Amino acid sequence: MTEKPGYFPAFLKTEGKRVLVIGAGTIGSRRIAALAQFRWQVDVIAPTADDKVIALQRDGQIRYSPRKAELSDISGYDMVLVCTDSKELNHSFVLACRHEGIPVNDCSSQQDCDFFFPGLVILYSLVVGVTAGGCDHRKARRIRERIEEILEEEINSHE
Repeated sequence: MTEKPGYFPAFLKTEGKRVLVIGAGTIGSRRIAALAQFRWQVDVIAPTADDKVIALQRDGQIRYSPRKAELSDISGYDMVLVCTDSKELNHSFVLACRHEGIPVNDCSSQQDCDFFFPGLVILYSLVVGVTAGGCDHRKARRIRERIEEILEEEINSHE
């Protein structure tokens, strides 16, 4: 018998929920764009952000604060994603979130994740999330891309 997975896939109600993303580099920017496709209230705190994040703010899809995050910033959020390039800073936010009972994802440490951020396929109201348990991101991406192809074929064949 294989080992049981340690994570359960769940689809969360996002409407009216607040998510904080700390950091807006390459990984943070991708996650911010993914979250903006749902009904979260997405707040981003980072000293700098790329054009994609600025465009999401300009379009009213997220709120962006161009500054360094402080531990007290996590207060009142339903979920936090920590995406800075400092493992030490990320870990300090993980500890603060856990102390407050806030689910947290640290992009730099699988061990510091209460949940994984899946690869997403979104077609109309159909949403599929794919993860390889934080171990093989390339495999998860290939599978996500294949699922996307299959779903597009299925949808196109019934139009």
